[in-house]
Amino acid sequence: MLFLHVLVALFSLISSTFLYFYPTKTKLKISYLLITLTFTTGTYLIIFNQANLLRTCIMGFVYLGFAIFPVYSAKAKLSKTL
Repeated sequence: MLFLHVLVALFSLISSTFLYFYPTKTKLKISYLLITLTFTTGTYLIIFNQANLLRTCIMGFVYLGFAIFPVYSAKAKLSKTL
């Protein structure tokens, strides 16, 4: 499960980066989905693997900052073009 979590997180960061440079509504939805899946698998790992909650939450917030910034920037670019 950890491998899946890391893989989804990496894909979401890559997707967010592509979204920043080439924004489309479809890529925006894909980025939202991948970010949600990352937090879902992270929550699963915390509950079932008894992970360190404080360290995991701090890393989750760092990840969220890196993943959400390009998404909201791309969303702003898309809203300007409409």
